[in-house]
Amino acid sequence: MNPHHARYEKKKKRIRLNGVFYAILSSASFGFSPLFSLGLITVGLTNFDILSYRWGIAGIVLMIYAFYRKKTLVPNSWDETWKIILLSALRAITSVTLLIGYANISSGIASTINFMYPVIVALCMMFFFGEHKSFVDIAAIAVSIFGVYLLASGDSLIVEGGDTTLGLTCSLISAFSFAAYYILMKKLK
Repeated sequence: MNPHHARYEKKKKRIRLNGVFYAILSSASFGFSPLFSLGLITVGLTNFDILSYRWGIAGIVLMIYAFYRKKTLVPNSWDETWKIILLSALRAITSVTLLIGYANISSGIASTINFMYPVIVALCMMFFFGEHKSFVDIAAIAVSIFGVYLLASGDSLIVEGGDTTLGLTCSLISAFSFAAYYILMKKLK
């Protein structure tokens, strides 16, 4: 085997493992969102207060990381700037609508609806971008949607003083905006 090829394959494998690690870390941290958000909501913080603290801390961590790695956070062009603005807006819509969902329906159901974004991504990629679709893919998507429908149609949905329609609508908007975020991340490079 060519030594350059062997090094390339080893580097590719390391990058893939790093990607898996960061995906797990990202999912786990996002999964803790209701735990911390609900506590802050109960002590009287608004959604915007919560998100300001969350994004402020994330911004500080990002700046420290960039400084440590000697990277700049300044966009290189107008093209890059508008992409960052668009993706940031979608991420903000996801966060705000999910917090509104938490305030109006059960946080478990709001999170479950939000985590339907992979199904939305799969459907969009299949029907709008021509990605492969099979009977198994379609069946898995149908079962997932039916499962969330059953979960969201029960009495566990209700939160005292909450607006169920608003909570469900905002949770769905959160899922769709998160799906749009992922699709645009892939398509905008």
